[in-house]
Parts: sequence; C-alpha cells; structure tokens
Amino acid sequence: MFAINYIFRILSQTITVNSTYFHGKKVKKLIDYIESLQSQGKYTFTSDDIHGALERNDSAIKASLFRLVKKGRVAVVRKGFYVIIPLEYRIRGILPPILFTDDLMRYLGRTYYAGLLSAAALHGAAHQQPQDFFVITGLPPLRTVKAGGTKIRFFVRRNLYDSGIEEKRTDTGVIKVSSPELTAIDVVMFAKRIGGLNRAAEVLNEMADSISPPALADCARKACTQSILQRLGFLFENVIEHKVLAEALYDVLRERLFFPVYLAAAGKDSYCGTPNRWKVRVNALVEIEK
Repeated sequence: MFAINYIFRILSQTITVNSTYFHGKKVKKLIDYIESLQSQGKYTFTSDDIHGALERNDSAIKASLFRLVKKGRVAVVRKGFYVIIPLEYRIRGILPPILFTDDLMRYLGRTYYAGLLSAAALHGAAHQQPQDFFVITGLPPLRTVKAGGTKIRFFVRRNLYDSGIEEKRTDTGVIKVSSPELTAIDVVMFAKRIGGLNRAAEVLNEMADSISPPALADCARKACTQSILQRLGFLFENVIEHKVLAEALYDVLRERLFFPVYLAAAGKDSYCGTPNRWKVRVNALVEIEK
C-alpha cells in the first residue's frame, strides 16, 4: 500500500498546475497547450513553459510558434514571452495590456506599477483614455513594447516605494497600479512626457475628489522630491483651486527648507508670476476647463 501511495505522489508531481501535461503526458501540439491555458483563464506563456510542456524539438516548436503568430493567434511581446490572443481581440492584434502586464514584469524580474494616464483612467478620470499603456519601473530603463496596435511605455523612477501602490483585480489576475495620490505626484514629475503641464493639471482636476489629503501627505513625504512637491502644491492651490489638498501638501513642505523653482522645469527662465508661498516661479501658463 505504501508503494502504491508513493508512486501516486510521484506521478502527481508531473502534472503541473498550468496543465502543461495531460494525464501525466506531455502535449504533442502547441495549439493544445494554448487551449489548455485559455480554458483556465491564462493568456501568457514563455519559451521555458512550452519547452517543458511539448514533446517536440526546438525547430518544430519554433515552426509552430511562427505559424500561430502569423495567424494572429499569438503575439510576441518580448523575446521568450508570448501572449495568447482570443477571438474577440484578434482585430486589435493583442490583449489589453492591463491583462498581461503583471505576467510580463514578473517574467522580466522587475518591480513596477501601472501609472500616469493609465492609472488615472483606472481611477475614474473619464477623459484620460490614452492609446499607450504607461508603466513605472526602476533602473535600468526598458524599451517600449510594441505589439499589435498597442504600445507599453516604460518610465523610470530611481526609487520605487511600496507606499501608494495598489493591486487591482483583472480578468486574468491582478495588476499593480499607483494610487490616486501617487498618480498625482507622477503626472507632475513626468508632465513633459505625457503632454505638458496643462495635461497634468487636467488629470489632477479630474482626480481631485478621489484623493485623500492624509494619504497625499504621506505619499509626498515618501515618494516626492521637493521641487515636485512645490509644483504640485502650487497647481492644487492656484489652478485646481482645491485648498484642502494644497494645505495637506504645504504641511509637508514647511517641514523642509525649500528654494524657488520654475513651474515648467524645462521652460524659459522668464518669470511672469506673482510671489507665492510655494516659491514657484510661474514661467508657463497652465489652464484647465472648469
């Protein structure tokens, strides 16, 4: 009886949790493997996965992959990382990035969170529906991913903190997303790369009611440089006209010694504003629709 139980345990270990085997045997066709993943709501796989799952040599696997990519059944997102494309996304040529970014970043071994305009849209900023998907990660930088009609653009934060990062459920698992508070900080930090200060101010205005003043202050202490804090506070007070959020940021700012900064970091050096408590030199006109 002991021998039978031991053999059963050994055989059970050969059946992986992602169904790379059927009844203890390797899969013969790549399409069977892909369909087994889909049946479990999984839409990504790697080169290592398929080499461990298929009873075929490297050249046969490559040929099968090539045919499936050509048919639009599979997309190559990064070397060695593949996304399955179900019928409803075949015209688009790729799954929405929110459904596979977590798997991709784990494959790359990188910490990350979805941020900027992508996070703003997930937090209910109705007018922020970017064509590209924005991901914040650390060094070294990553190249933009282009798959189907989609781009995943990577932005570098030298220091990534746990503060201000949330997990949201998706149809295929989870994705890490910046909180409304961290998103507000990031859109000012990366304003030039998302369309300028006017675009950043629009995001702040749409998200203002979703931002918690205590959480904003906590996030600013941990993940905000002094100059970004000054610009963000100035925008909330003088452009968005949200006094409560501005005051929460000023409580953080007055804990520090701070010096004058230009509103537009890469703008002209001309100063055309009046003195303000944020010590922000207004060298750019920022307007929003109200």
